[in-house]
Amino acid sequence: MNFAAEPNSSAPSLDGTVAQGEEAQARARALSRSAPHVPGYELERLLGAGTYGEVWLARDVRTGVKVAIKFLSYAVGNRWEFLQAEIQQLALLQADPGIVRLIDVNAAASPPYYVMDYIEGESLAQRLERGPLAVGEAVALFRRLTQALAYVHARGIRHCDLKPGNVLLTARGEPMLADFGQAQLREEVSPALGTFFYMPPEQAQLEQGLPDTRWDVYALGALLYQMLVGRPPHDTPEARRRLRDAGNLAERLRVYRELITHAPPPREHYRVPGVDRHLARIIDRCLATDPARRFSSAEAVLEALQERERARARRPLVVLGGLLPTILAIGVMFFVWQGIFVALRQAEAVSVSNALYRSSLVAELASRSVGQELDRRWRILEAAAGDPQLIALVHASQELPRDRLPLAALQQRLEHLHEAHKVTAQARSWFVTDQRGRQIARSPLQRETMGRDFSFRDYFHGLGQDLTAPSPQLRPIRQPHRSIVFISQATHTPMIALSVPIWPDQGTGADPIGVMAMTVEIGHFFGLGNHAGSGQTSERFLALFDCRPDWSGRVGLVLQHPRLSSVGRLDRVRAGSLPRYSGELVARVLNDGAVQLRNARDPLLPGDWLVAIQLVRSPRPGTRVDWAVVAAESRQSALRPMSPLRDSLINRGLITSAALLVALAAIWALLYRQIRQP
Repeated sequence: MNFAAEPNSSAPSLDGTVAQGEEAQARARALSRSAPHVPGYELERLLGAGTYGEVWLARDVRTGVKVAIKFLSYAVGNRWEFLQAEIQQLALLQADPGIVRLIDVNAAASPPYYVMDYIEGESLAQRLERGPLAVGEAVALFRRLTQALAYVHARGIRHCDLKPGNVLLTARGEPMLADFGQAQLREEVSPALGTFFYMPPEQAQLEQGLPDTRWDVYALGALLYQMLVGRPPHDTPEARRRLRDAGNLAERLRVYRELITHAPPPREHYRVPGVDRHLARIIDRCLATDPARRFSSAEAVLEALQERERARARRPLVVLGGLLPTILAIGVMFFVWQGIFVALRQAEAVSVSNALYRSSLVAELASRSVGQELDRRWRILEAAAGDPQLIALVHASQELPRDRLPLAALQQRLEHLHEAHKVTAQARSWFVTDQRGRQIARSPLQRETMGRDFSFRDYFHGLGQDLTAPSPQLRPIRQPHRSIVFISQATHTPMIALSVPIWPDQGTGADPIGVMAMTVEIGHFFGLGNHAGSGQTSERFLALFDCRPDWSGRVGLVLQHPRLSSVGRLDRVRAGSLPRYSGELVARVLNDGAVQLRNARDPLLPGDWLVAIQLVRSPRPGTRVDWAVVAAESRQSALRPMSPLRDSLINRGLITSAALLVALAAIWALLYRQIRQP
């Protein structure tokens, strides 16, 4: 036997019986200062100490038999009525082999004590430290515990503190009830607090007077739940924190009652393999927070267990009675439906392959067009940036202070370029920065951005990400660049910038004197719907997404999509809610260049889609675009041509199956009537 020590602190432990007060614990500490003396017994070691006393392992000097001796901590002042109560309970329970046997008692000793059997084994609490039990082992232990508790209830006693530490396992694994220090006779009305997570909510009341067998029923359910799940019901880190934070005993009991009463019913035992619905319902009734819905006693729990065993015993008969006709019917239906499904799968595979082939052709065509459109915008920028007059104006703006920017001639030229290419470029803005990253002109004009240092932006330095702050060490790009998606500080909308360097008039190898760029809002890049054969409908669409990380560090942002405008104005959409394709898909596209998906989900359109994705490649060698074109066709649309064949085959299969199922239903109805009879 191994008595788990209960904590000696002013506040009750969450794992031990709820303490009754400071005075009792002080006496327990006084008792443990020295080993007591018991005539005829040699004390070997302390097994445990708790609120009401100590338990020692001792040896009978006459026989050498090991025993357990419990000393009461209330000996001071001859207050040994608590020991008398526990002795009275054990004396009444001598006949049951599932309860620790009382050997001797001496109420006149100082301190008072009594001698019990010592069980060579461990407590259930120690066994559960190694993990949950198998369902069969747990039910067997539960049944033997319930039988012992039924005997206790039949003798008019309520244990009131049933928990794993008070269940001892013999060397053969047989459970034995121990520690009746909190037990109550039927006629007693004094409070009897149990242990958190093992006592029902109505027991956790100091003013509660009448002990109830349903208290022990709740604890039984908690024990079986823990044996199966590994922890008692409602025992969570949050629940333990709230109990620890409560100030005193009354407050802890109030918090505990609220936790148990308001928490949803425990359900983890339903997920334990091997737990059938009968066993799960027994646990549910034991753990009902309403005492009226709980089993009335341990005897009622035993009856429920016996009913479960009877139901399990009927299963082989039911299986054998319906097995042969069921196997025959299933065999016939299997061959019928196998032929139907094989034909449908073959037809579906052909339809899907054709749809993916069409989508791949469209995606390839669209990706080439996007690359050419992107290169065309770079050429527009390069032509504008190579204009000698513009170069001269950029030179002239280099040293101008912020309040004199923009230079009127440069601003007019930039506005003319913006207007001239309004249709061909579809740009939201054009701007020029000097070699230090200062914005020196912008169309449309935004005074607050003039002279600001934007060297940290990707469109200026081309490092593939926006940096946290400007730096004089940053240098302008030296080749056409597509920036990451960023939030414009002027318009506060997500967009990209296409930029090119502005080279000086003379000399090869010279550094750029600035950067010219245009910005385009998300959803306004290229006319994907104009590609031949794209067929932008509710069943087919083309989309464009970004494979590079954007300003938030995430990939897959949707740049263009037929439904993108329906999500609302982009300047009102939070950055985290913008539609994206998954990072896994982006990685596949970057690795393979082209991807086909047979059951894809779109971030903006519901349903299953057959998708072909093609990475956009720039016509310029060495220049990466890292966009991807999506050509999608709904699975429903692709499979529509095979609908007549599918309907014909399925109707024939349904007729055959219905006839077989009617016959099976009649057979099982007869069997069900038999098994429902008492």
